[in-house]
Amino acid sequence: MEYAKDKILKVRYNKVNNVLEIPEKKTICSVILKNKLISTIIISTLIVVVVDCLLIYEFINTLSTL
Repeated sequence: MEYAKDKILKVRYNKVNNVLEIPEKKTICSVILKNKLISTIIISTLIVVVVDCLLIYEFINTLSTL
């Protein structure tokens, strides 16, 4: 049981406070804010998607006027 508690559940015993501690889970937002590469990739992807939508819209408008 101790092995399961320590390795699988990642619960640690704090001897000073005499309590069990569960580490905080990392959320997606905290990972993105800490990692510049991921945030740069997400921002550039969003920019490309917006530009692509605008170009498709303008192309359809140009075709409709012909």
